[in-house]
Amino acid sequence: MSSENRIQQNMSEEEMLAELLRVQQRDEKIRRIFTILSITACVLVILSVLILVPSFLHVLGNANQLMLNANQVVEKSLSTLSNADAAATTLNQTVGELQTFMNENSGNASGTLETISQLDIETLNQSITELSQIVGPLARMMSAFQ
Repeated sequence: MSSENRIQQNMSEEEMLAELLRVQQRDEKIRRIFTILSITACVLVILSVLILVPSFLHVLGNANQLMLNANQVVEKSLSTLSNADAAATTLNQTVGELQTFMNENSGNASGTLETISQLDIETLNQSITELSQIVGPLARMMSAFQ
């Protein structure tokens, strides 16, 4: 029986070794698959980075330029607003000076209007007619001397 036990024991050792070999081969296949998948994932990540980073940097550059342009527009707008404020201040001063001028000269203007309204237009017309009657013969006489 001892030889039979030994045969069974040898067989079981052979079976165990065969089973161990199958397990190791299966584990190695799994490791190879994971290695290939890992390398593929790394290659995909590297390609993605190589493709996306320049595009991202280009977009960032455009965004930076856009911000610079917006900053220039804001500065010009502030300058324009400052100029408009200065123009409004000058206009207010001019209106104030015009109002002061009108207030100072309104008395003179009303006095002048009163004087003009008090003029006797008929007497003025008659004086002009008489003057033209006097000047007409003098003008003819003077033209003879030329």
